[in-house]
Amino acid sequence: MRSLMLGLAASLALAATADAATYFGHRTVGTAVVDLTIITDDTLGVLTEDNILDWSVKVANNGQTAVFGANDDGARLDIGGSAFTADLGGLYFDFGAAGNNYAAFVSAFRQSYCVQSNGCFDYNGPEEIAVAGQFVTNFQIIPQSGRQQIAAVPEPGAWALMLLGFGAAGAMLRDRRRALAG
Repeated sequence: MRSLMLGLAASLALAATADAATYFGHRTVGTAVVDLTIITDDTLGVLTEDNILDWSVKVANNGQTAVFGANDDGARLDIGGSAFTADLGGLYFDFGAAGNNYAAFVSAFRQSYCVQSNGCFDYNGPEEIAVAGQFVTNFQIIPQSGRQQIAAVPEPGAWALMLLGFGAAGAMLRDRRRALAG
Protein backbone atom coordinates (compact mmCIF):
# COMPACT_ATOMS: atom_id res chain seq x y z
CA MET A 1 0.00 0.00 0.00
CA ARG A 2 2.80 2.39 0.94
CA SER A 3 4.61 1.87 -2.40
CA LEU A 4 1.33 2.45 -4.24
CA MET A 5 0.86 5.76 -2.40
CA LEU A 6 4.45 6.83 -3.16
CA GLY A 7 4.04 5.90 -6.81
CA LEU A 8 0.78 7.86 -7.01
CA ALA A 9 2.39 10.90 -5.36
CA ALA A 10 5.33 10.76 -7.78
CA SER A 11 2.99 10.47 -10.77
CA LEU A 12 0.92 13.43 -9.63
CA ALA A 13 4.01 15.55 -9.04
CA LEU A 14 5.40 14.76 -12.48
CA ALA A 15 2.04 15.38 -14.17
CA ALA A 16 1.66 18.74 -12.43
CA THR A 17 5.03 19.92 -13.76
CA ALA A 18 4.60 18.64 -17.32
CA ASP A 19 3.75 22.08 -18.72
CA ALA A 20 6.21 24.04 -16.57
CA ALA A 21 9.92 24.06 -15.84
CA THR A 22 11.31 25.21 -12.51
CA TYR A 23 14.82 26.65 -12.42
CA PHE A 24 16.90 27.42 -9.34
CA GLY A 25 19.84 29.81 -9.33
CA HIS A 26 22.48 30.89 -6.85
CA ARG A 27 24.64 33.84 -7.90
CA THR A 28 27.29 35.91 -6.15
CA VAL A 29 27.35 39.57 -7.21
CA GLY A 30 30.02 41.54 -5.39
CA THR A 31 29.37 41.08 -1.67
CA ALA A 32 25.75 40.03 -2.25
CA VAL A 33 24.29 36.56 -2.81
CA VAL A 34 21.20 36.06 -4.97
CA ASP A 35 18.95 32.99 -4.85
CA LEU A 36 16.43 32.69 -7.68
CA THR A 37 13.45 30.48 -8.39
CA ILE A 38 11.99 30.92 -11.86
CA ILE A 39 9.10 28.91 -13.29
CA THR A 40 8.62 29.01 -17.05
CA ASP A 41 6.00 27.60 -19.39
CA ASP A 42 8.65 25.10 -20.54
CA THR A 43 9.61 27.18 -23.58
CA LEU A 44 13.10 26.48 -24.93
CA GLY A 45 15.05 29.21 -26.71
CA VAL A 46 14.55 32.95 -26.24
CA LEU A 47 12.32 33.87 -23.28
CA THR A 48 9.98 36.83 -22.88
CA GLU A 49 7.86 37.96 -19.92
CA ASP A 50 5.00 35.82 -21.30
CA ASN A 51 7.10 32.65 -20.78
CA ILE A 52 7.71 33.31 -17.07
CA LEU A 53 4.86 31.94 -14.94
CA ASP A 54 6.32 32.81 -11.54
CA TRP A 55 9.57 34.02 -9.99
CA SER A 56 11.12 34.92 -6.66
CA VAL A 57 14.41 36.56 -5.71
CA LYS A 58 16.22 36.54 -2.37
CA VAL A 59 19.18 38.88 -1.92
CA ALA A 60 21.46 38.64 1.13
CA ASN A 61 24.20 41.16 1.80
CA ASN A 62 26.05 42.10 4.98
CA GLY A 63 23.58 40.27 7.24
CA GLN A 64 20.50 41.83 5.63
CA THR A 65 18.01 40.08 3.36
CA ALA A 66 15.46 41.25 0.80
CA VAL A 67 12.91 38.84 -0.67
CA PHE A 68 10.55 39.74 -3.50
CA GLY A 69 8.61 37.94 -6.20
CA ALA A 70 6.05 37.96 -8.96
CA ASN A 71 3.10 37.69 -6.56
CA ASP A 72 4.03 40.84 -4.61
CA ASP A 73 1.91 43.95 -5.30
CA GLY A 74 3.70 46.19 -7.77
CA ALA A 75 6.39 43.65 -8.69
CA ARG A 76 7.33 43.33 -12.33
CA LEU A 77 9.57 41.45 -14.70
CA ASP A 78 11.02 43.24 -17.70
CA ILE A 79 12.83 41.26 -20.40
CA GLY A 80 14.28 42.91 -23.48
CA GLY A 81 16.20 41.50 -26.42
CA SER A 82 17.12 37.91 -27.14
CA ALA A 83 19.93 37.19 -24.64
CA PHE A 84 17.75 35.50 -21.95
CA THR A 85 17.32 31.87 -23.06
CA ALA A 86 16.40 28.42 -21.76
CA ASP A 87 17.45 24.93 -22.71
CA LEU A 88 16.93 21.52 -21.10
CA GLY A 89 19.60 22.22 -18.47
CA GLY A 90 18.99 25.79 -17.42
CA LEU A 91 18.42 29.49 -17.97
CA TYR A 92 21.21 31.45 -19.58
CA PHE A 93 22.07 35.07 -20.25
CA ASP A 94 24.52 36.22 -22.94
CA PHE A 95 26.27 39.25 -21.45
CA GLY A 96 28.07 39.83 -24.74
CA ALA A 97 24.94 40.05 -26.89
CA ALA A 98 24.64 43.18 -29.01
CA GLY A 99 21.69 45.50 -28.46
CA ASN A 100 19.48 46.20 -25.46
CA ASN A 101 19.29 42.84 -23.70
CA TYR A 102 18.19 42.55 -20.10
CA ALA A 103 16.11 40.63 -17.58
CA ALA A 104 15.09 42.79 -14.62
CA PHE A 105 13.25 41.33 -11.62
CA VAL A 106 11.87 44.36 -9.75
CA SER A 107 9.79 44.82 -6.59
CA ALA A 108 7.45 47.70 -5.79
CA PHE A 109 10.09 48.99 -3.36
CA ARG A 110 12.80 49.40 -6.02
CA GLN A 111 14.57 46.22 -5.02
CA SER A 112 15.90 44.56 -8.13
CA TYR A 113 18.11 41.93 -9.63
CA CYS A 114 19.12 42.54 -13.23
CA VAL A 115 21.25 40.81 -15.81
CA GLN A 116 22.03 42.90 -18.86
CA SER A 117 24.22 43.54 -21.84
CA ASN A 118 22.48 46.93 -22.10
CA GLY A 119 19.23 48.28 -20.82
CA CYS A 120 18.48 47.83 -17.10
CA PHE A 121 20.21 50.75 -15.46
CA ASP A 122 23.20 51.54 -17.67
CA TYR A 123 25.10 50.20 -20.68
CA ASN A 124 28.06 48.40 -19.12
CA GLY A 125 26.95 44.79 -19.46
CA PRO A 126 27.00 43.87 -15.76
CA GLU A 127 25.00 41.76 -13.45
CA GLU A 128 23.38 44.18 -11.01
CA ILE A 129 21.59 44.18 -7.70
CA ALA A 130 19.89 47.31 -6.42
CA VAL A 131 18.14 46.97 -3.11
CA ALA A 132 16.70 50.34 -2.20
CA GLY A 133 14.41 50.64 0.77
CA GLN A 134 16.04 47.97 2.92
CA PHE A 135 19.73 48.62 2.40
CA VAL A 136 20.08 51.40 -0.14
CA THR A 137 23.88 51.59 0.05
CA ASN A 138 24.32 48.02 -1.18
CA PHE A 139 24.07 48.56 -4.92
CA GLN A 140 26.28 45.91 -6.51
CA ILE A 141 27.50 45.98 -10.10
CA ILE A 142 29.78 43.24 -11.41
CA PRO A 143 30.80 43.25 -15.10
CA GLN A 144 30.22 39.89 -16.78
CA SER A 145 31.04 38.51 -20.20
CA GLY A 146 29.87 35.72 -22.44
CA ARG A 147 26.97 33.30 -22.03
CA GLN A 148 26.47 32.31 -18.39
CA GLN A 149 24.04 30.00 -16.65
CA ILE A 150 21.75 31.99 -14.36
CA ALA A 151 19.67 29.07 -13.03
CA ALA A 152 19.48 25.30 -13.49
CA VAL A 153 16.83 22.60 -13.57
CA PRO A 154 17.37 20.05 -10.76
CA GLU A 155 18.66 16.70 -11.94
CA PRO A 156 16.08 13.87 -12.08
CA GLY A 157 17.87 12.21 -9.16
CA ALA A 158 17.34 15.32 -7.04
CA TRP A 159 13.63 15.32 -7.89
CA ALA A 160 13.43 11.64 -6.95
CA LEU A 161 15.11 12.30 -3.59
CA MET A 162 12.72 15.20 -2.90
CA LEU A 163 9.69 13.04 -3.74
CA LEU A 164 10.96 10.21 -1.55
CA GLY A 165 11.54 12.69 1.27
CA PHE A 166 8.01 14.05 0.99
CA GLY A 167 6.62 10.50 0.92
CA ALA A 168 8.65 9.49 3.97
CA ALA A 169 7.53 12.59 5.87
CA GLY A 170 3.91 11.82 5.03
CA ALA A 171 4.29 8.20 6.14
CA MET A 172 5.85 9.31 9.44
CA LEU A 173 2.99 11.73 10.05
CA ARG A 174 0.44 9.01 9.29
CA ASP A 175 2.16 6.56 11.65
CA ARG A 176 2.33 9.25 14.34
CA ARG A 177 -1.39 9.98 13.98
CA ARG A 178 -2.16 6.25 14.28
CA ALA A 179 -0.02 5.99 17.43
CA LEU A 180 -1.73 9.00 19.00
CA ALA A 181 -5.20 7.70 18.08
CA GLY A 182 -4.54 4.16 19.36
